[in-house]
Amino acid sequence: MVDPVTTGALIVGGAGAATWLADKVFGPSAEALGEALRVYLGDRVSKVFSRAETLADDPETLQQLPPGFLFKFIQSASFSEDDEIITEMWANLLLSSSRGFQQRHVLYLDILDKLAAEDAKILDDLISPPLNPIQSHSVQMLLEYVRIRGLTTAERILSERGLTHFDGVAANEFNDEMWALKHHWPSRILGSLVPYTPLMVEGHGSATSSSSGLANSNAPYDALIRQRLVQTFEVSFICGFQIELEGVMATALGVEFIRNCRRVNQ
Repeated sequence: MVDPVTTGALIVGGAGAATWLADKVFGPSAEALGEALRVYLGDRVSKVFSRAETLADDPETLQQLPPGFLFKFIQSASFSEDDEIITEMWANLLLSSSRGFQQRHVLYLDILDKLAAEDAKILDDLISPPLNPIQSHSVQMLLEYVRIRGLTTAERILSERGLTHFDGVAANEFNDEMWALKHHWPSRILGSLVPYTPLMVEGHGSATSSSSGLANSNAPYDALIRQRLVQTFEVSFICGFQIELEGVMATALGVEFIRNCRRVNQ
């Protein structure tokens, strides 16, 4: 007969497993949940709890979590990818929820449960630390910022080169500057469409119109878009001709999700 599990430490037991942290977040519910959770226990759960214990700066701020949330957390964490960034996110979500549990922590758990390591890295890179407190933001603010910066950059490049229309070199310079564009809200330009006229080549007649950009794709962000952590945007403006820009930006949900899955000081 298998001995009953009576403490959180035993539930996440194993080499190097967290002990005081498990006892803290499980509380009296440990014994009741022990047998039901036994099937999900293993190295992944032990690794997550051990990492959370390492990250816990102030144990006194941690509180017991609702049994239903803990059960769901351990189920999902046990099947998660054995990847460093995924382990880090599960550990930080455990700490965030135990510092002050809210129902939205269930939503963040569901999101993390569906997040592949590759997608987590893309999102973490887009919403790069340090993550400042939430600032006022709207989609329109970002679009207007990109439009103005795009227009002024295009006008400056044309002026510096003494051009009225882009050539290939100027178009590539514009693309490079736009792809490096930074904004206070996590966002990234993925591509641009800049009509340009190739340089005349002596003896080859008149030049034909061509275009540059839109080479980058939002395909790597598809899974994040489906989870509403990221959304696409498009901007166009006239600078003697129409220039188009497309990119991705984190949603408010994406920022809050990362905030709860990242260390407090990040």
